[in-house]
Amino acid sequence: MHCLTLECICPLFRGDVSGNQCILPNGKPLQRAIRKEFRTFSSEEMALFLETMRRFKKSGYYSRLGMIHRRSGVHSGPSFFPWHREFLKRLEIVYRSFHPENTAPVLGLPYWDSSLDGGLPAPEDSIMFSDYVLNIYFLNLIFFIKLLGEADDFGFVTNGLFANWTTMDGRHSFQRMFGDQEDGEFFNEGRIDYVLSQTSVDKVLTYSLPLHTCINYELDDRFLEYSHDYVHYFISGDMQERFSSSNDPIFFMHHGFVDSVWEMWRQKRQTRFQRERDYPRDDGECMPEWHFSDAFMPMLQPLRNLDALSNNYTDNMYEYAKRPSCPNGDSEECGNTKFLWCDVKTNIGHPVCLAKVKPGGNCKGFEWSTEICYNGQCLEGRCTRVLEQQNKKYSKYEKQQKQIDKVYEHWHTESFMRR
Repeated sequence: MHCLTLECICPLFRGDVSGNQCILPNGKPLQRAIRKEFRTFSSEEMALFLETMRRFKKSGYYSRLGMIHRRSGVHSGPSFFPWHREFLKRLEIVYRSFHPENTAPVLGLPYWDSSLDGGLPAPEDSIMFSDYVLNIYFLNLIFFIKLLGEADDFGFVTNGLFANWTTMDGRHSFQRMFGDQEDGEFFNEGRIDYVLSQTSVDKVLTYSLPLHTCINYELDDRFLEYSHDYVHYFISGDMQERFSSSNDPIFFMHHGFVDSVWEMWRQKRQTRFQRERDYPRDDGECMPEWHFSDAFMPMLQPLRNLDALSNNYTDNMYEYAKRPSCPNGDSEECGNTKFLWCDVKTNIGHPVCLAKVKPGGNCKGFEWSTEICYNGQCLEGRCTRVLEQQNKKYSKYEKQQKQIDKVYEHWHTESFMRR
């Protein structure tokens, strides 16, 4: 599982190595995985993701891999990023091995760009967190395509794609308690821009929890690991704690995005040589030894922290599709998806893609937009379904007609009595 070439993982896919390629049983070459923002998946890709995750969970491997993070996930220091990069790579390899009949030689784990939801009045009302259902015929089966579901009053996720997924500790479902932590927030462009503007590696791979002996090291609330933390806090529930966060599958989607931001910085600020060698100084006064560059990754041996800086990850194993954006102010640019739209008004001259709001959700301040609501319209700060609007309109006219009829009846009665 420590492989960094497709030829190395070929046996897991029951493929044959021919030259420099892994040929799958269906005759197609295994390719580097493409990680896309979840909401830009086509209907067929969503169906494939649903079926693959079902098989992955049923096999028990999802929970077994989750236990690795539960027991040894490295945080609060420079090795946070390398460790999670290798962990996510291993998770993705096993996930891809459950693709039905190896139907998707390129489809990798999706990432979740929470900045698309963070710009909403109530991010928890994003269509992402709904029981949206779409029927699709795929692989000779009918699939009910779902999004990430809603939580009940106790925080248990009871509908959507991962409804009632049992947890590593045996609970019937994981929990989400949106917004109950004061420090919780989703990503935003300011936080991402801060990371991309850094020119020193120790401002990206940071001493995020420096030892008390660490002096002259300035912390910043916009450190990438902190921004990552705040998303965990906003979702809360299982995502709040390190030992339980991998119960919720949004965990790996979130970490995919964090890894993509790190890679954007690497591509922008480092040469190929620097990407594989630059690491904060092994300073025992600022961080524990397991964060040192040459330290072994807990439960991910034989790799060391420095090994996960290799260019082979994105050269051979996976690549990231670009984040949804709409520089020309056209919602089609956001990924040609029914789940995203382009906000051209909030920041004039800087249009951004945002998630649509689910029916009944908070859209206050966006009444001007005809696109913010999924299958509805923003009326008095709430997204109202089209059918509900029609019914309300009908009820309004019906009420007016009754008032007219009442006036007419009164007039008719008085006229009759005068005769």
